[in-house]
Amino acid sequence: MQADDLRRRAEAITWWHGGMDLGHGVVTQGRTYPARTLLPRLGLPDDLSGKTVLDVGTWDGFMAFECERRGARVTAVDSYAWDTANVADTHNPTGRAGFDLAHEALNSGVFAVDCPVLDMTPEVCGTYDIVLFLGVLYHMRHPLLALERMAALTRDLLIVETHADMLNDPHPAMRFYPGSEINGDVSNWWGPNAACVEAMMRAAGMQRTQVLPSAISRVVVHGWRD
Repeated sequence: MQADDLRRRAEAITWWHGGMDLGHGVVTQGRTYPARTLLPRLGLPDDLSGKTVLDVGTWDGFMAFECERRGARVTAVDSYAWDTANVADTHNPTGRAGFDLAHEALNSGVFAVDCPVLDMTPEVCGTYDIVLFLGVLYHMRHPLLALERMAALTRDLLIVETHADMLNDPHPAMRFYPGSEINGDVSNWWGPNAACVEAMMRAAGMQRTQVLPSAISRVVVHGWRD
């Protein structure tokens, strides 16, 4: 793909969730910049050679393509963000156009699956060495059920990143947002604290958990199957 053509097609996509480098000097202008704001907080291994990774809630695919760059065989899943009707009230909806263009530009082998979180089972999706559940938990009406689904897909490591609240409470706790209190987005339902995320991950079947240093109002928790 020629640089001018790639730049023209990228600029025609009016809303990118995450800014990413598509090569040929083309960097998308995203609402977030995961390369500098998310990736350093995740504790993701530098070398993923031979690993299988499931990226749930991939949207434009930044994390899926990054894991592929590190050597993993990656499956990227979304449904909600790829349906433009779901995000029309809060974003300029472009569906999966960003993912598809990045996939083409990067000559990627990432396998894309359109599937709602609660429909994901080992029978439908398989199981993976590493499952990424990033920026999704607080959008789920039934967060514990969602974590049970993710744990069932995980052979080794589940990484959860989420909006957080009640961080000064040492007990597992979660705040409910009945309206659009967070970022004017009615799809933001919950603000768990780190202790709550850990407790839910263990209840979902992860045997060991660890909270990583994170940003204000965000938490990252690793959970291991062993």
